[in-house]
Amino acid sequence: MRNLKLVDAVIQLHDIARLVEEEIGPGELSQRIRYDADQLHQYSIQDDRANTVAQSIIQDVRAK
Repeated sequence: MRNLKLVDAVIQLHDIARLVEEEIGPGELSQRIRYDADQLHQYSIQDDRANTVAQSIIQDVRAK
């Protein structure tokens, strides 16, 4: 579930960047927001991979 919350946050940040662009035009602020959204997305991908590996290890230990 945590990963889905991160994905939702990424979407919200991109929505905020669009709003900023509509209100004040494209520029450094909206670019920084998009950059942060992209960084958060990369983190969520890595976090999901770590969770998958951890779950696999736990299942292997329980099976023994």
